[in-house]
Amino acid sequence: DNDTKNICIALNYAPINKNKVTVSYSLISKSEVKIEVLNELGQQIRIVGYAVQPAGEYSYTLDSKYNEQEGVYFVKITIDGTITVKKIVKM
Repeated sequence: DNDTKNICIALNYAPINKNKVTVSYSLISKSEVKIEVLNELGQQIRIVGYAVQPAGEYSYTLDSKYNEQEGVYFVKITIDGTITVKKIVKM
């Protein structure tokens, strides 16, 4: 069942730097993964990662080097066509 094969997605803020966010996810089978950052209007700001990945655990760190202004953003994670969106606030 493709709807339940890739469920574990976490979004964690670094305890020292609130401008650093780690996106972690687990794949139980080979999957196409795309990670995007969207503004509060849902417009794509950038693609963080896009690849076909084997089963395993992965993480990407988003930090202030990308120069987004303070505000509300969303991380959109698409795994084999299944979309998950997580809200982040940059202060």
